[in-house]
Amino acid sequence: MPNPVFERSSPASITTAIVTRLHRYKALLLRRWWIPLLTICLGLFVGAWMIYQAPNAFLSTSKMMLAGKLNLAQNAVYSEDSNNFYGTQIQLMQSDEVRTGAEALVRATHPELPPIKVTLSVTQRPRTSIFELEAVGTAPDYTQAYLNAVMQKYLDVKKSMRVDQGSHVTT
Repeated sequence: MPNPVFERSSPASITTAIVTRLHRYKALLLRRWWIPLLTICLGLFVGAWMIYQAPNAFLSTSKMMLAGKLNLAQNAVYSEDSNNFYGTQIQLMQSDEVRTGAEALVRATHPELPPIKVTLSVTQRPRTSIFELEAVGTAPDYTQAYLNAVMQKYLDVKKSMRVDQGSHVTT
């Protein structure tokens, strides 16, 4: 029984097959042009409707600069671990303790503002100790007051952490 011989396709036959396939797609597109047009229009309509239905979003931004060292006395220096200082500060700014405290502060200082859900994000500027805070909410006044309260509560939490750390020092 003879083994079948497989012939390699020549470059001309491959090119012919590609051109033939392209002509088939072109003919199909010319016959059924309305299908891609209809799906594009439908997608644009759905996208526009979703944008129209979405609530307004207001962005409030702020920047904070932090230092990792604090002189406590003549020879005592408070210093954070430099390897994870900035990541720790970002997590602390976004912590539940700071966020809950900020919500309570806004309720106390601005009782006329109805509470809303605010999304908070914190990023660090590359090679700096500057943090950029962004708050996004559906009410501009509450969003701005919330961001201010987050920064205040963060500073309060940082201060209480330093006080607690200083009270555990033994001589």
